[in-house]
Order: sequence, then structure tokens, then C-alpha cells
Amino acid sequence: MPRTMKYVLHNPQDLLPITHVAELWQMHELPNKRVPLLDLMKNFRSRYAGQGVDKVYAALGLAQETDSDRKEFHTLLEPDYNKPLQDVYRDLAVFLIIEYGSLLILSHVDRSPTQSPTWPTWVPDWRLPKASSEIWTREQSSFCADGDEPLSLSFDQDFNGLVLEGLCVDVVRFYGDKLKSYGFGFETYLQELEFVEGAWNLAKASRNDEDTSHHVAREHLYTFISTLLAHDNERDLERVMDDAAQWISEHLSKQFPGLGPKWFGGKRGDPGRFHEALVRVCTDKRFFITRDGRMGIGPESMKEGDEVAILFGAKVPFVLRRSGPIYILIGECYIAGMMKGEPVERWKKPGVDCHKFRIH
Repeated sequence: MPRTMKYVLHNPQDLLPITHVAELWQMHELPNKRVPLLDLMKNFRSRYAGQGVDKVYAALGLAQETDSDRKEFHTLLEPDYNKPLQDVYRDLAVFLIIEYGSLLILSHVDRSPTQSPTWPTWVPDWRLPKASSEIWTREQSSFCADGDEPLSLSFDQDFNGLVLEGLCVDVVRFYGDKLKSYGFGFETYLQELEFVEGAWNLAKASRNDEDTSHHVAREHLYTFISTLLAHDNERDLERVMDDAAQWISEHLSKQFPGLGPKWFGGKRGDPGRFHEALVRVCTDKRFFITRDGRMGIGPESMKEGDEVAILFGAKVPFVLRRSGPIYILIGECYIAGMMKGEPVERWKKPGVDCHKFRIH
């Protein structure tokens, strides 16, 4: 298929069968054949179940958290087919927050326009497939947006409201189109080129300094590429930039004149490796700029004016929408300059009280 052709994907699940096989093989290779419950729910998300609760109850027999050493299931997980589906999924989320002592479950939220207004926005709906991948995963250990501040939470009386502590750190100002990608193949498609070009136009427009020196321009491009890949690991930054420079010089040379591996002072990179990482991180997400001029990658359903919050117990920032006295959880995000707890360190110095977020 020509690189300049747009591919319309009618059913994203058609691309996933090989990943299902890989997931089953990983389960087989585990010593005790048990898998973390959250990993199972992620794997089961795109699979069919006669009833929505079956995805949860089927996972319980395979999960590490419900191994045979425990005589009975936790009260929150006890199978009950008379229990409303929403309550089953909510209680699963509550259990995982308490069990892990973190808000990792919130990274699996993917708000649907057709979702019931009574559904708690912090509870993933496991019936609905999620096209985007999670920025914060169990394997991703380099992020620490909360500065290791301990999780502090409480619930409303009906358990549908989650009350968390954290910081309001920024506001969404501009955002681009979401990335609709064909998959993880070797070809680069027009949607991906348009996404990167549009993101770069936003990034250029957000610069508020007049310094156009090579050093400043290079740092700006470093930040841009790191944001596209949700990458903050300095150990392999040179390789990442070489890969990006090679891909950009091959596909977007007019938009980035003079850019190539030598511009960074590095070697010829692997453009396919950059492309794969770009698609994995950005599919079904948007590039955005905050009020303070920071670059970010975040959820498709974000809007101008949404707030960026650091939630204690979460290693990535989250986009929230204020609705009167409560907040709606929009989704996780990556924002350059926030992933190592920088806002928390600034907050500690003046000793200002943290914010309480009542999320429904």
C-alpha cells in the first residue's frame, strides 16, 4: 500500500489475534501459571463474553491475587450474578487500588461517548475495547509524577465517588487531531505523517522565547520527540533521537529542513524503531499544549480548559474536567517536565496544602 494512502480500519480487533496468542504463551511461561488480575482484565478486554461480569469472574480463577492459598475471595470480588454490572466493575477497581496501593487502574479508563452518565468515570468499562495503549504500565518504572507521595483516598457513601489528594498543575490550551493508525507494520501511513506534522506546528507555535539558537532549537526538538514517544529515559536518549531524525528526514524533510542524524551529532538511526514506538504510544491519543506551554500526549476526549492533575499514588499526570464541585476523569497523559515529580518538588517548598479531587 502506498505510504501516502489513507487506510480506513473498520474493526481494530482484526489486528489483534497474534497478541492474544502471545498473551496466552506468557501465561503458560509463568512459574505458577498465574497472572496479575489487572493484566488479565487488560487481556480479556477485547474478547467476547456472554455477560460483562464473566470477564471478571473468569479472571479470578487465573489471578495471582486469588490463588489457592486463600480460602475464599475478597468480599469485593465475590461472584454474584445478581449484582449490577457497574457495581462489579467498580468493586474490582476499588480492590485493585487497595491491593496495589496505587492508582494504576485509572490508566485503563477509556471514556466512551455512549457511556452512561451514571457510570463512575474512574472505573474502566471492560466490555469496551481500548484502542490506545497505556502510558503507565507495570513494566514502566521510570515515571514518578507524584514524587512518591503516598496514596490518600476515601470514597463517597455509595462508593461511586473517589476522593483523592493531589495538585492542580496546568490546563489544556491547544490540542491536535487524534492519531488513527493502521497498526505496527513497517509502512508509514499518511495519518501518521499528518499527526506528527500537526503536532510540530503546535509545538512551534507554543514557543514563547525569541532565542533561535541551534542549542535552544535542539532542546525544543528533543522535548517534542520525547513527548511523542512518552520517553524520559536519558540513558538511551541519543539512540532515540537518531532513530527519530532518520524517520523524519525520510518522511517529513520539508517540515524539518536540515534535520538528519548529523543534526544531533549522532549516527544513522533505525526509522522503523521510531515508527513502531510512535504508533504504540500515540494511537487514539492527541498531542496538546498546556497553558504554561508544555507539550503533552493525552486522551482523545480532552477539551480546552481541562485541568492537568498530579494525583498522589499515580506515576503519570491525569486530565480531569471540573463539573461543579466534582471532577470527571478524562484519562492519563504524558507531559514533558512533569514525569519525575517536578511539580511536587515545587509544591513542597512553600508548604501549600494539596488539593482534594472528588471524582465521579
